[in-house]
Amino acid sequence: MGRLTGTGVGYYDPAALRERCAEFGERVFGITGFAWSRTCSDTLQACRTVVDALVATDGTVVVEEPLYPDLRRLARYPRRRLLTVPAPPVPGAPADWELIATTLKAADCALLCHPHNPLATAWSAGGIDRFLELAARARCAVVVDEVHLPLSGRPSFMSRAAGHDAPVVVCTSLSKSIGSSGTKTGFAYANAAAAERIGGLPDEAFPSPDTFGAAISLAFLDHGAGWLPRVRAELDANRAALASFLPELGIGVALAPGVTGLIGWIEDESDHLSRLLSMARVDLLPASHYGSGPGSGWRISYGVHHDILDLVFDRLRQARHEDLGALSEPRPGPRLPGEAIRNVATVTALVARGCAPRERKLQAERPE
Repeated sequence: MGRLTGTGVGYYDPAALRERCAEFGERVFGITGFAWSRTCSDTLQACRTVVDALVATDGTVVVEEPLYPDLRRLARYPRRRLLTVPAPPVPGAPADWELIATTLKAADCALLCHPHNPLATAWSAGGIDRFLELAARARCAVVVDEVHLPLSGRPSFMSRAAGHDAPVVVCTSLSKSIGSSGTKTGFAYANAAAAERIGGLPDEAFPSPDTFGAAISLAFLDHGAGWLPRVRAELDANRAALASFLPELGIGVALAPGVTGLIGWIEDESDHLSRLLSMARVDLLPASHYGSGPGSGWRISYGVHHDILDLVFDRLRQARHEDLGALSEPRPGPRLPGEAIRNVATVTALVARGCAPRERKLQAERPE
């Protein structure tokens, strides 16, 4: 059976968990040829351990702008320098490869989020190849947080790493896919070039996954990957419903063109939506949470039950009527956290019981 590890209540075999996740990665993303892997407590912790192993405390790390604040904190030391490159462009827009190449030459490591958080954009297979080619020329390592990747349908950096000399480490988890964000389970994979530099890290450098998280992950991995397209379909239906609803408000807000998956970005160049959200008692994370990079906008999670999303729509419609003076009394009710409710567990519970996702009139448009 191999070594057993226990945290909290119960035990699990870390090698078996790692092997199952590797099988899943190969089936879903074509991840093959990695030379090193570890289980860990969560994706962010794995990114921090790997970056610290690859970069000296006075080294230079490239991060994307805007960047999820937790990732920016991972890369920062008192003497460590941070450089920025733009987030992956929206589909159809060109990337600034000249800027990326120049920045990578001045850095020891690039820390990326794929798909990007909060803009929900992602690199194509060709974009990943180009990025890794530039990183190899610059002798720059690449560490990628791919925790949202299973729900996006996009290729993994590790699936493209075999043909490049750049050291590549991918850190991921099933937690977003199966609604287990409260439990801590992650995985880290490295290609041969990265394994030469971090392969000597002891297992103890990566805190063990939460036992409950390991058990949940194993339960889903035992059922293959057939459940994943159904979860994606439900999230895409929520995305399509939101894209259709926002123009109803008549205030010029729209869903930014990103990729399918768990997160999205609402573009908002005025304070109209902010006022309506306050009136409707719905909370979203604003652009200010991510610094100055994203401009005006709001991050949203599609990982909510459709009944909650419909209630949010009803409240915003009511608030819009009140804002226009059609109604004078605010609608009573408790405050509804929009982004704070990440109820993917509700979706996956239905899938686990064999229930088909709710049909919607609008079909989500999937990327090529």
